[in-house]
Parts: sequence; structure tokens; C-alpha cells
Amino acid sequence: SAIYSSHCLEHLLEKDLLFTLHECKRILKSGGILRITVPNIRLFFEAYDKRDMSFFNWMKDSEYYKCDSWLRLISRVVFEPVINYLSDEELRSEYEKSINYNQFCKFLIEKAKELKLEENNSENYFPDNHKNYFDEERIEGYLSQIGFKDIKISKSKESQYTYFQNTRLLKDCFDTTRPHMSLYVECIKD
Repeated sequence: SAIYSSHCLEHLLEKDLLFTLHECKRILKSGGILRITVPNIRLFFEAYDKRDMSFFNWMKDSEYYKCDSWLRLISRVVFEPVINYLSDEELRSEYEKSINYNQFCKFLIEKAKELKLEENNSENYFPDNHKNYFDEERIEGYLSQIGFKDIKISKSKESQYTYFQNTRLLKDCFDTTRPHMSLYVECIKD
């Protein structure tokens, strides 16, 4: 009847993401609901462009926070396996010549393919590394491609479906992971 995924899909390569979304659609019964929570990369780049360091306070205890530039830190959220192969100068230069953050994100993924990292350096593909990124348009595109209907961007703890609403018994079950930087989307299987 319902599937909930929170901060999981960004850890999948595109081929694995598509497989997972197909499987979600396959196992849901007709009228079943899928709710997804992922980091919203748009918010990361908006904070970067505004130089809003407070946005990153949630990760200040991370090892990367202490030594990475802001752009390198955000790039890890996009596609971590490639980051150690690019200098801060390369990242900054590519970001400055990109039309928008999506073009920069695509650059990171294409660079990993160019370097054949998945084939040659599988140690870079730890399960906890991010290997995909999302904003509203990108997640809606994937869900539409799979064939989900009624795709709607939602807000934290504001699901329109009772399955995903916190109750007195399940007080903080849904939408508790980093709501300030998350994207929420719901869709239906016909």
C-alpha cells in the first residue's frame, strides 16, 4: 500500500536508482503511495551562492567539514566518488563557467564516467557515499519516467496521505532527517 524512503536514493548510481524505482512501482498495489525524502541539491547551491554558512551547521562535526572548501563539501553531496580526483581550483572553475548548478552536477557525474571510476576504483563507491543528486525537476523526471502518477512536491511532515503522517504512537517516524535541506515528493501507482 505504501513505501517510504528517507535519504537513501542519493546513495545509488543512476542504474540502481532506476531499478529501485521500478521495483517500488512493481510491488506497490494499484493506488499505492510512494513518499521519498532526499537532499535537495538546489538548497545547497542557494546557500553556497548566498554564502550562508549556517545552512551547513548540521555537518560541522564531519571530517570533511574541517578541511574541505564549501564547493568541495557540496560536491560530495552531489557525487562523492569523483571529488578526490578534482582540485578546488578545478571545481571552482567548472562551477563558475556552468550556466547553473545542474550543469555543474552533470559535470561531476560525467567526470566520474570519463575517469572510469566505477570500473577502476570501486573503493570509491562506498555505500554511504552520494552517487546521485536531486532537485524538484530531477526527481519528478525519474518518477514520471518510471510511470508514477500524481507526482507532488510536499513539505516536511505535511503528507497528504495518512500512511506518512506522524501520530501520537509514531511521533517522529516520518520526515525527521535534516528537514531544512530535504526534498519531499509523493506519487501514486495507477
